[in-house]
Amino acid sequence: PDNVRNELAGVEVIGATGDKTIRALPKISSDVSDNMARCMQLSADDWFAIATWGSSSGLLLGWQIGLSNSLSGLAINNWDRLPSEKQAKHGVNIITLYEENQSNK
Repeated sequence: PDNVRNELAGVEVIGATGDKTIRALPKISSDVSDNMARCMQLSADDWFAIATWGSSSGLLLGWQIGLSNSLSGLAINNWDRLPSEKQAKHGVNIITLYEENQSNK
């Protein structure tokens, strides 16, 4: 979303949860901000479903299931804390794996 990209570019914006101001951040690369924005498009329920799928299918490793649960926790708090660069990178890989396996059903 644009508000996420603006925030990640270091522009102070109004958060999605009303009039709460999101702090400005130092500029980061567009790849990193794209990964963060992609992860933040999913809801807490989406991340929890991915963790559950990964566990039951055996297609996610334990740390990937843990990361999915961590991202679910960030989402449930309206992304008050952003995913780290590393979390976002691996989160996008998890989303891709999940989507590929959902389309193969």
